[in-house]
Amino acid sequence: MQVAAAAAAAAAAAAAAAGPTAAQAAQQQTDDASSADAALQPQTLQLKVQVLRSIDQVTAAEWDGLVAAQPEVNPFLKWAFLHALEASKSAVPEEGWGAQHVTVRDAASGQLLGAAPMYLKGHSYGEYVFDSSWANHSHMMGKRYYPKLQVCVPFTPVTGNRLLVQPGPLAPTVLKALAQTLVTITDEMGVSSLHVTFPTGQEWAALGALGFQQRRGIQYHWENRGYSSFEGFLADLKQSKRKSIRQERKSIAKQGLAVRRLAGCEVTAGQWDTFHSFYQATVDKKWGSAYLTREFWHMLGSEMGSQVMLVVAEQEGRTVAAALNLVGSHCVYGRNWGSVGGREFKNLHFEVCYYQAIEEAIARGLPRVEAGAQGEHKLQRGYLPNFTHSAHYMADPTMRSAVAKFLGREEQQVRGWAGRSSRYAAGQGGAAGTRLGREEQQVRGWAGRSSRYAAGQGGAAGTRLGREEQQLQYTWQALTLEGSPFKHDKTVEYFVDKMSSYSSLSSLSSLSSSDEADSAPASPPGTYRNSTDA
Repeated sequence: MQVAAAAAAAAAAAAAAAGPTAAQAAQQQTDDASSADAALQPQTLQLKVQVLRSIDQVTAAEWDGLVAAQPEVNPFLKWAFLHALEASKSAVPEEGWGAQHVTVRDAASGQLLGAAPMYLKGHSYGEYVFDSSWANHSHMMGKRYYPKLQVCVPFTPVTGNRLLVQPGPLAPTVLKALAQTLVTITDEMGVSSLHVTFPTGQEWAALGALGFQQRRGIQYHWENRGYSSFEGFLADLKQSKRKSIRQERKSIAKQGLAVRRLAGCEVTAGQWDTFHSFYQATVDKKWGSAYLTREFWHMLGSEMGSQVMLVVAEQEGRTVAAALNLVGSHCVYGRNWGSVGGREFKNLHFEVCYYQAIEEAIARGLPRVEAGAQGEHKLQRGYLPNFTHSAHYMADPTMRSAVAKFLGREEQQVRGWAGRSSRYAAGQGGAAGTRLGREEQQVRGWAGRSSRYAAGQGGAAGTRLGREEQQLQYTWQALTLEGSPFKHDKTVEYFVDKMSSYSSLSSLSSLSSSDEADSAPASPPGTYRNSTDA
């Protein structure tokens, strides 16, 4: 490049005597050479990483801008939802959830390029990916398992982006930087581990390529195959299933029950109080823990009304049961439900939690319904098995080895369970097995591309991304780790003190029973029904 610049400078000097026009032309040649030189010089992207004590430390507009830029807009990732969890005292340090949200900015411009909702945790409650056996093993080794770091949405077993990255040519670099920064934070804090729960399949593959240990589970989701009505959906099922579902729905009216769907903005303060009493009754009935406070429901309705749907069941003008749903760009998400005094109404749970969500998805033209964690009885009602994912970084090599053995055994069980569920659901046109196979191939494709990208070689996607990175020669630096309460407060000591109370509790709720006539497969390994989950 120096030769080209010198030649251009010599041409400019020689042309100066030839008059203004020639000199200007030569100067232009020099400028062009300098511009070419500058374009080919390595460019350094400096990233400023901050660890935030609260979601309040980033603006809603910035955070939601990242959420809106993802392939699917997930309402649980919205600033308002995370804020409601904190402001309502549902997910706060006093309850074992210390916000450690990570933001990644362009150090020069201040633009928010990436973020991750993260918490420093003193227990394993409200996660739905169970690691109590890991904690027990760690304690047997004489090592402290808590506190740990969790990248998640508290109390929400819903798949969605966990590493929020602004799309564009820098996205692969920022995602890699964000993931590696999370590991750095884990090591600098001196905590036992980092857990990324319910990420997308693509994020899961990328984290695996970066050395995270991978884990899978099973949930049951409903798929909209272009249905124009609920009857259209029933037409896809076996005759026996159609008959059973119709009978279940007819039984609701026979009990004098009327069911309707309300948008969040239509729900009154009194109705939210009633719903909280249902939630509390279900928790008490199932010997569970009430994670969410009364204030949370009110804040959710007022701040996210357009994305909230409450299904209510009334008898003689009185609300006797309800189910909470959130609505995203591609999915209706069923979350919590309950009834007056925990009372049982025949088939009402299926109506308010499953069938009403399906009707709403059909009406809106949404592709999916995700009706909460576990629940093999969903198979009999048109819901099909899907893989869920998590990725884990264990700081201690001995624990890493032990977890690897555990995950190897568990993966065999999960695969076996998926196969049995798929065969059981084959009465729905064989869609379950075919779809799980497609999903497996897709995840393998993501994993291959991520691995090639991480290695800087091979494949069309990896080649293109590698070429872009070589051309631009971007480098990233974590300039600062600001605002971590771990460094300023005795956060770890606080959680350790709390462990005596947590250790006396069970991390599992009792299994819910069902009077189903059909025999669905037994629950997959390591799963349970949350006390209030749909």
